[in-house]
Formats: sequence, C-alpha cells, structure tokens
Amino acid sequence: MQVWIRSVAIDDQGLLQVEPALWPDQDLRYIWRTATGVRWNEESGTLQPVAGSSSAHTAWMRRIVEAVRGEYGIELVTREQTVWRNVPANVIDELKAAATPDVGSLK
Repeated sequence: MQVWIRSVAIDDQGLLQVEPALWPDQDLRYIWRTATGVRWNEESGTLQPVAGSSSAHTAWMRRIVEAVRGEYGIELVTREQTVWRNVPANVIDELKAAATPDVGSLK
C-alpha cells in the first residue's frame, strides 16, 4: 500500500520531519520497534530521527521510508502536492529520490 507524504520539513534543531497523509485515526507509533532511530512524534503526526541524530537528511529520509515499509508494509511516496518546509531547493530532489520505492523491494 502506498501513502503519500503530505509534508517534509527540517525543524529548528535540523531534524527531518516527514508527515505521512494518514487517516485521522491512524498513526505509526510502533515504528520504534524497527530499532532504526526513527520515532513517531505524536504531537505533530510526523516521523523523525531521534533527537541528537547527525546523519544527512537524505540518509534519514531513506531510513524513515525503509522503517515504515518494514514495520507497516507501507510505501511512503512524495507527490507534486507534497509541501516542503525549510528544505533547501538543492536538497528536495535528493529527498524525493530517497523516497522513491526501490523496484526490488516491491517484489
């Protein structure tokens, strides 16, 4: 199942925030079970690295997408409607590529 990414932001601490377009009663609170350093922020409804993480945003996008796929069987994908907040223009294409499903993983 595919779920589009409603928004992607870099917060004031420099952490990547990925907001999936979920139904109001859905969340991804058990993402911590993947032990990948990805957590669900209940307040904002976003996936993000644990505080203090230092990897590049592209690596975190890839890790978030893979963690959600592994734990929930959901493919997070960007669309034209995805909103980009506080993300430098030169990083947007890298993040889009990192969120593009790997054909081999869909088998």
